[in-house]
Order: sequence, then C-alpha cells, then structure tokens
Amino acid sequence: MAYIQTERENLKIVGNLLKKAADVGVFLSVKQGRLYFKSTGEIPSALREEIAANRAVLIPFLKERESEEASTRPPLPESRMASQDAPLSFAQERLWFIDQMGGGSVQYNMPGALRVRGRLDEEMAEQALK
Repeated sequence: MAYIQTERENLKIVGNLLKKAADVGVFLSVKQGRLYFKSTGEIPSALREEIAANRAVLIPFLKERESEEASTRPPLPESRMASQDAPLSFAQERLWFIDQMGGGSVQYNMPGALRVRGRLDEEMAEQALK
C-alpha cells in the first residue's frame, strides 16, 4: 500500500527544510518552474540532498508564496520612512566592516545605470534609495 503525504505533512516538511536552509545561509526561490538557491557559504551535502529529495514539494510551495508576496506586499509603514533606521543585513554589516578596516576603499563600489520604462514615482524611488 502506497503512502500519500497530506498537505499538512508537506507544509511541515517545507517549513523544516526552509528553516534548516536559512539557518546555514541558504535561500531558495523558484524561477520559470526551476528551483534556485543562494548561499552565503558552502551548502552542506546533507541539506543539498534533502532539497533535491523534496524538490517536488518545494517548487509549488515557493511558487505560490512568491506570487502571493508580490501581490500583497504592503507599503512601507510611515514610521519606517524617515524617522527610523532599518537594521542592517549580514551582508551590509560585512561591507561596512570591510570599509571601516580598509580605510574607505572603493573596492565594493558598483557603478551602474537603471533604465525605467513607464511612469516613475519619484517619491517612492527616493524612499527606496534612502
């Protein structure tokens, strides 16, 4: 007799796996139906195998979650707009530390341009850059 996992069991598996991944700096996403990951370091082989074994459960979950997040993303709260500083991410802290130790090196400056098509909301763009 074959065992079929319930949706609740799938959610538990996905939740545990995403937590394990985040704990070691691995972040999963889905693009065009394929599973991708970003990592701040080496991915443990056991985690890599577990991700591969649960790919059929992860892809639909992440695809649904990402589409929900994009459609229901709330605007920034007024209290965070100008009056409060947001906490730095680990990557931002690392760059700040390197800058402090390197004496103002331009090593991590990344010049670039951005082409915007359509109407640009200048206030929102300014808030995003702040």
